[in-house]
Amino acid sequence: MKIQILSCIGHLILLVIALLLFPKISIIGAVTLLYLFPLIINLACFLICKKDKQSKLKVYSLSLISLIYYIILSVILANNGTWSEFAELNSYNNGQVALSVTNSPLQLSQIIFCFILYFGFGFILTLFIRRDNYESRN
Repeated sequence: MKIQILSCIGHLILLVIALLLFPKISIIGAVTLLYLFPLIINLACFLICKKDKQSKLKVYSLSLISLIYYIILSVILANNGTWSEFAELNSYNNGQVALSVTNSPLQLSQIIFCFILYFGFGFILTLFIRRDNYESRN
């Protein structure tokens, strides 16, 4: 339970930072805040709980916390208009090339992507758990 609380605190700090930085942040910064930092938090929590007997279950609970973080941040950004401003600032069109940011971070494709990213990362971590358990028995 301590690991989940630690993860929630890390994601809450990340949420506050994201809300302070949006919409003035670049696309790279947004990708880092939305996708990379939650994985780093999960990895740090995994390394802390690695020796725990129920670490596989905890890894997936960390993935769920990251997905909830993404949904909460997306709802806040979409509802206060910050995401629209971010999308407008980071869209580009010169006639030949067009780059645009999705109108809403809450689109089903975005949620599915985050689900696969966070839980796929969790699955990879459980493979390391299994390998370490196998190596420790031999």
